[in-house]
Amino acid sequence: MSLQEFLLAEVVDGARSPAPAELVAEIDQQLARGAGHGFSSVASAEFVRADRDQR
Repeated sequence: MSLQEFLLAEVVDGARSPAPAELVAEIDQQLARGAGHGFSSVASAEFVRADRDQR
């Protein structure tokens, strides 16, 4: 694989990953649906960290 192919693959993969703002919006939607029951700000931070670390 050439450097150009590798970089293209990285750009495409990055484009498919949700942006931090999208993750926060998803968490806000979950909070709104569940009225916050069983979902804390600590759990939200852990969710964002886990998603970030998967990349």
